[in-house]
Amino acid sequence: MSGKVSHFNTAIKAGVLKDTVSALRALVDGCKIRLTQSGFHIRAVDPANVAMVEQDIGKAAFETYEIDEGLIGLDLERFEDIISMPGKDDLVTLRLDPQSRKMKILFDGLDFTMALIDPKSIRAEPDIPELELPGAVTVNSKKIDQMVTAADMVSDHLSFGIDETKGAFYATAEGDTDDVTVEYEQNEVEDLELGDAHSIFSLEYMGDIEKELPSDTLIKMQLGDGMPTKLSFQFENEAVDVLYMLAPRIEN
Repeated sequence: MSGKVSHFNTAIKAGVLKDTVSALRALVDGCKIRLTQSGFHIRAVDPANVAMVEQDIGKAAFETYEIDEGLIGLDLERFEDIISMPGKDDLVTLRLDPQSRKMKILFDGLDFTMALIDPKSIRAEPDIPELELPGAVTVNSKKIDQMVTAADMVSDHLSFGIDETKGAFYATAEGDTDDVTVEYEQNEVEDLELGDAHSIFSLEYMGDIEKELPSDTLIKMQLGDGMPTKLSFQFENEAVDVLYMLAPRIEN
């Protein structure tokens, strides 16, 4: 599916919209959005090709959803500034102005007109590779926050892994003088799939992603040995799906 969009008229709660945009802004400033009958579909990669994000905003996340299928480009930085104004329960209407070919953003009596970006000027959507990742853990986002916060005190990178012997999920960080380990056994997480898994990741990237994980939400992390990690979660009654993939840091 491709081509210029001729019509769309949608309405969505500001809180949901802010969360979806924040999840994308963890990695990119602009993106292509594929408008389909089932919802918005987005795939983007950061400028350094280290991390990817895939997001599906299902039709059920919207209060109004009238669209012709097609592709648009959006300046996320500018868009985020505008949608920061309404309260989380306010409805935000997104509508294509057929004369100007710009997007109308309406809420609480305000009417913004925002230029869309030519999708051809935005980086190509990445392919999300199918990876055989033998280990996985489903854990509350609070625990990932604790791991990243602790690692940031001692280093600029951290390792995630699964200890099959102990039946535990762990994170470690080693600095020049200090180190830290955080470990959760099987009964301390929602689910644990034992497998050979240990990889090192940039704390800068992991921190950017962690900051955008919804609070008190279950996150599934898939892991391998020296492999990328995939982090996925849902919100808004499972109407929004988000997947991050982060490449491992290569040791010298």
